[in-house]
Amino acid sequence: MKKFKFWTLLDPYNLPYPWSTCKRAFNYDATNISFSGLQAPDQLINFKIGSFQVKKDLLQAACEIAQIYDLFQYSNCQRIQQFSKDSKQRDTFILEIQKNESRLVELLSMLKLAAAHPSEKIEEAIADWIAFTYTKRIREEAPIIPEKVRAGELVRESPPPEEFNSVKRSIAKAKMSSPYFVNALENPSFDLNKVYALGL
Repeated sequence: MKKFKFWTLLDPYNLPYPWSTCKRAFNYDATNISFSGLQAPDQLINFKIGSFQVKKDLLQAACEIAQIYDLFQYSNCQRIQQFSKDSKQRDTFILEIQKNESRLVELLSMLKLAAAHPSEKIEEAIADWIAFTYTKRIREEAPIIPEKVRAGELVRESPPPEEFNSVKRSIAKAKMSSPYFVNALENPSFDLNKVYALGL
């Protein structure tokens, strides 16, 4: 019987992810946002900050959260190198990378919609994503400490302090510019299917 390859579950192109080459997938500066290699190998997607009809403070907070998730996936990729290719622990870290990257894909999907079909609903969806990831997910989806995995535990690192403090400052600014965001923080939830429905 042909051995089933683990990565065929994870990669829609049925190609092995180059785990031996860890790359950053997200880049943000004061002018541009870019994603690379998330939806297809070697694909680069760029956005101009000024092209969005979304409150700048919300975009800032979303991008800073995305930078942390990008750090998570990069860190998890590097940790894969500690395990043999048939290791169950290695499979665990591959799944962790997929979770990290799924958050980046969520943001990418919303930015694509915001660029093509600007609306208040898209801005609200971005606010929901920020509130949900910031309050409910970012600590739970931080990298696992490899030594604890070997011991059978799942203990996670704290988000990087400097980057997380920057997110906190951006969250405070976004609260001042978006009343909807204040409400989203009180009852955080996010459903990507509802976001996709906005593009129909």
